Amino acid sequence: MMADEILPIEIDTVTSQDQRKTENSVEREKDYTRYIIKSKFLSYSFNNELHSKWLIASATHPLPSSFETLESSTTWILYWTLNSLRLLKANVTDLLPRFETALALVTAPDGVFKGSQLTRPIIAGCYSGINAMISIGTTKAYQCIDRRAIYNFLMSCKFPDGSFEMNKDGSDTDTRSSYCAMTTAIVLNILDENLLKGVAEWLLKCQTYEGGFSGNPGGEAHGGYTYCAVSALALLGRVDEIDIDKLVRWLIQRQMPVEGGFNGRINKLVDVCYTFWQAAVFGVFKKYSKKFQAIDVKPDVEKLLDYVILASQSKDGGFRDKPTKSVDLYHTNYSLSGMSAVLYATNHKMKDQIGQVEPAMGVDLALFKQACDYFKSI
Repeated sequence: MMADEILPIEIDTVTSQDQRKTENSVEREKDYTRYIIKSKFLSYSFNNELHSKWLIASATHPLPSSFETLESSTTWILYWTLNSLRLLKANVTDLLPRFETALALVTAPDGVFKGSQLTRPIIAGCYSGINAMISIGTTKAYQCIDRRAIYNFLMSCKFPDGSFEMNKDGSDTDTRSSYCAMTTAIVLNILDENLLKGVAEWLLKCQTYEGGFSGNPGGEAHGGYTYCAVSALALLGRVDEIDIDKLVRWLIQRQMPVEGGFNGRINKLVDVCYTFWQAAVFGVFKKYSKKFQAIDVKPDVEKLLDYVILASQSKDGGFRDKPTKSVDLYHTNYSLSGMSAVLYATNHKMKDQIGQVEPAMGVDLALFKQACDYFKSI
């Protein structure tokens, strides 16, 4: 059933045209993939080995010149690449020294992570650097940073109302920066009353009448902001103060009826990254929320897997936003992380084919626990 059959559209718009084009391209890609699977007697699963080879090639060869625009996202690239390999259960032993060196290069002299060698410290860089550190999982990686310096940096970015800006010179202030600050502090075992004061209260104000969370109080609900707010509240033990009924209703409505994947907000197109930013919220609720256990609502997992495996998975390795796009590290990481969160939350038969993610952090669960234990011990 197409979108026009569910909600007949009398006036054709760019939005409705794009939606039809996307539905058609996804259906064609699914049909083509099913044909390949049938003709080659392949199993209905994602290809661990193929994706691992693609990721290892990305980690060991110079990136294309187009990646120059992502120079300030070096910590993210380290995280996306290695976390994906961890979830694919690939052997990364030989790669770890390379990642340790790269992580040290994006650590500022005062011990705070930057986005790259040429940028200033930023809270998002701390989060992605911490996730890269967790994914490396070695003592050398853990020793890259100075916890006191990071604590002081986080405090310098905090406002009296409990929100955080991305850096202390004035920048974005939204649920993402609050989430990045809280997760960084929790992993490094530096969370105290000064950092914590007002954070949960501010985040709770960001839930909208729609059910999801906006970046700031009074805005429009969006998947990325929602994941950040919910996960931060979960890790802080405050998740059941959310209006979960309203949020779950909004989340379920974000799963597209034809494509099977999720979109980020109302009237937007499907994107495989929302397998994490939207669908992984069910994994967060399953692990951290007592109220959610009584609801026990879940997305249509088979439809979601159809989109991720049949439409988003590239035959050459990696995952893409949608069939009309190219593969990249970002969408590969969040396809795998989201799929892991959903498969383990629903105890799906495919879960053993992928590593288990910590749904509120987006990293390998065992490595997350290992890092937390290390910083609690020093």
